Amino acid sequence: MYGRKEFATFRRKPDKWGDGEQEKLRQIHNDFLDLAINSGVTGLVEAIDLREYNALAGIPANKEMFGGTPYYLCYHLAMRRAISAVKELEESDPASSAIVAFVCDGHEAYSEHMKTVHEDFRRADPADSRLIGSFTYDDDKQLIALQAADALVYEVRKDLFEQMEDSAYQERPELSKLKGS
Repeated sequence: MYGRKEFATFRRKPDKWGDGEQEKLRQIHNDFLDLAINSGVTGLVEAIDLREYNALAGIPANKEMFGGTPYYLCYHLAMRRAISAVKELEESDPASSAIVAFVCDGHEAYSEHMKTVHEDFRRADPADSRLIGSFTYDDDKQLIALQAADALVYEVRKDLFEQMEDSAYQERPELSKLKGS
């Protein structure tokens, strides 16, 4: 299985690859995106402007309210959005018993923030906590859903940075494919 680091390495040095190798990489990448898209797993990405976050978090009361880090705030926003999606599903299908389960890469430096958000969220919002399932750690080298999440985050971050640098930027086909799924 391939992770975001391998794809980033390949993409940085395309001139070192022959035509056949570049085509093979494109095919692996497309196969991976197809697998991620058709897996039945849903992902979402939250992004905040760190300049705005830092301006607001410069006020001690705000920083504490935001959980002390931008990761805490993004995780909280992601949980809120996921729960909203489950509520919409319940409205359209009252027999639905969907819940949101969270899986985090245990090797990521900020995964502990997600565990804290999960616990805080369940405690602070009892009405919606029925929609929040388990929180577990896993290895992105073993779980395709985490690799798909990494691919989604990679594409969204790349897109955001490119938009900031180039006003004529066109969305990459990989991100369009992920967004269309």
